[in-house]
Amino acid sequence: MVAAIGILAGIVVVAINPQRQLGKVRDAERQSEVGAIQDGIKQYASDTDGRYPSGIEVKTYKEVCDTEAVDPSSCPSDYVDLSELVPKQLAAIPRDPQASDTNEDTGYEVARDGNGNVTVKAPDTEVDTSAKRAGRTLSVAYSLSSASYDNNKAVTTRATDPHDAVFNGDGSKMFVVDNDKTKVYSYNLSTAYDIGSASYNQNLDVSGQDSGPTGMAFNGDGTKMFVVGYGNDMVYSYDMSTAYDLASASYNQSFDMSDQDGALTGVTFNGDGTKMFTIGYNDDNVYSYNVSTAYDLSTASYNQSFDVSGQDGGGRAVEFNGDGTKMYVSGQSNENIYSYNLSTAYDISSASYNQSFDTSGQDSKPAGVTFKDDGSKMIIAGYEYDDVYSYDVSTAYDISTASYNQNFDVSGEEASPAGVAFNGDGSKMFIVGYQSDYVHSYDLSTAYDLDTASYNQKKFDVSNQDGDPTDVTFNGDGTKMFVMGYDNSRVFSYDLSTAYDLNTASYNQNFSVSGQETKPTEVTFNGDGTKMFVIGFNNDTVYSYDLSTAYDISSASYNQSLDVSGKDGALTGIAFNDDGSKMFVAGYNNDNIYSYNMSASYDLSSASYNQKFGLSAQDGRVRDVRFNGEGTKMFIMGDDTDAVYRYSTGTEK
Repeated sequence: MVAAIGILAGIVVVAINPQRQLGKVRDAERQSEVGAIQDGIKQYASDTDGRYPSGIEVKTYKEVCDTEAVDPSSCPSDYVDLSELVPKQLAAIPRDPQASDTNEDTGYEVARDGNGNVTVKAPDTEVDTSAKRAGRTLSVAYSLSSASYDNNKAVTTRATDPHDAVFNGDGSKMFVVDNDKTKVYSYNLSTAYDIGSASYNQNLDVSGQDSGPTGMAFNGDGTKMFVVGYGNDMVYSYDMSTAYDLASASYNQSFDMSDQDGALTGVTFNGDGTKMFTIGYNDDNVYSYNVSTAYDLSTASYNQSFDVSGQDGGGRAVEFNGDGTKMYVSGQSNENIYSYNLSTAYDISSASYNQSFDTSGQDSKPAGVTFKDDGSKMIIAGYEYDDVYSYDVSTAYDISTASYNQNFDVSGEEASPAGVAFNGDGSKMFIVGYQSDYVHSYDLSTAYDLDTASYNQKKFDVSNQDGDPTDVTFNGDGTKMFVMGYDNSRVFSYDLSTAYDLNTASYNQNFSVSGQETKPTEVTFNGDGTKMFVIGFNNDTVYSYDLSTAYDISSASYNQSLDVSGKDGALTGIAFNDDGSKMFVAGYNNDNIYSYNMSASYDLSSASYNQKFGLSAQDGRVRDVRFNGEGTKMFIMGDDTDAVYRYSTGTEK
């Protein structure tokens, strides 16, 4: 009896909740589907050079439409249609385990922010609330459509006939092949991948191997260098006892490619050195070789070729992006760089022509082509002018790429408009001016598209605070509005009980900036509302204030300033890119937008002048500057014509 009692005492009764267990199983499925949706969007963006699927909006979660249950044309406008991803990027449209299979609801939602990050979530989780996935899914890196010359070139001292340029792994060294002098030259770069900071280091004579070197490459760690030339139609390998140090290089071996092309001009490898690629201008082909032992030419064997003569009859170099899904060829005949998509990484049989980029504005004989490791810069070696040229490949917020697009007349509401602002997703626009002393609201049926703007009859009188309002801006969620008062040199704050709805606005408090600027024209904030910036007519200076409580101007204290008097004597607009590394100032006197780079985010002490963009062709009195969330559109308020103007400033993301 005692033993039996002891046995019973050792039994532990565990209560199992079957509903909770089923919920956990369903949540695991949700996690998997959320991942599948985001991976599909990421692949779609890669395949389409940076496009989002239809309907994904900034800061607004929209449900994925179940196009397995309804026709895509029947999807409501506030849903996201991912049907064009099926089956290439997405096997099928996922549906929440508990969602109906008879309507458009999938139970999964998608949104994006201004930085190119897409978040997918499953709001109907039961136990595990982490069924959400966020990450950078979009990059215009490696996209020739977004390339622009950055006015940077390296005058390659000593190299008088450069045919190729490559970099070490961190961009601190550049190597140039000189066809005429039969040498490889090395340069140190004090700023990574900034060819303007290059200084000559050393050289290596390769004439003992080839009398006409045209291209080069390194293995992954810089202990092997490869040179190709049309003197003997071979690839030559050199060992380097010290990584990327030409002084330590010694010739090792060669590989004969004359059976493929009698005029070889470029060489590169895949990421692990098991595939080698060359290009020749005799037959206008890219050639692929298998290398059974990584980077060992003695193990190389010819595989296949890809004809590029349809694009250019003078191919000079071949390069790939980081994952081998894009191939680039420089062409001398038509002065272009050509891009190809590869459906199978590094398999040139899967290549299809994509697009081209004209280099004739810098050099009509482009030879070598390479990229910064993240694809944000393209580097070209040209032997017409014997220089190396640098190009930016992601042009958002780059005003040198700006082009005028459209305008919208606001004279019916305000004859002296001075400030313009948008809500977070670009579906509302706000105007303020010193003629009517009102903030006016407009609806835009297509985000940031001025052609779709219409006055919604909502306005808010700020004359009780200031008789000359010159700017309007909002906090991140539209529950606070700020107006700059020119008469009283104050920033006025208003509460909005319904986000971005002027009918719900009420005056709150004000903050005087007269200690810094007595004729203020503009106010803006950093992304989290802990910094405020003010400019004006009087001092040609940008002023920064710290806010101990976000967007609470009563907690503001003056911090520092930046003198911009060398650019314009009357400042009327200020804006930042999304991470505070670029600042834009509008000048009333010269009708320009001035761009500044900031090495420390939103820190005026780190600002340095970059470039300007003229606006006088549209309006002779610029009053404000704003960007959409991605930096691909710039908006200007014009006082002369009482209109808002829109400009394209980068690749549509």
